[in-house]
Amino acid sequence: MTARPPREPRLELVAPCWRMRGPSGHVLSCAIYRIDVGLEVRAGYANELLHSQRVFNEEAAFVYAERYRQAILAKGEFEELPVGGNANSI
Repeated sequence: MTARPPREPRLELVAPCWRMRGPSGHVLSCAIYRIDVGLEVRAGYANELLHSQRVFNEEAAFVYAERYRQAILAKGEFEELPVGGNANSI
């Protein structure tokens, strides 16, 4: 009997939320993803995940992402960018 190869966990983009350029010049992005156990709001630089939060539904995900966006803006030194680009990379 042969072992099955491990299954990749689900990480399906639902919606990009926001993007900002930080003082380092790198782009911080946030998006909502469908995962094996529900929904998750993820934020990070390129392939570096900095923050994630599981949420109950899409409405809660958008609210959480907006609160996180406001917290980042309150720190100053971040420039908002158009949503788009490669949100799938976090």
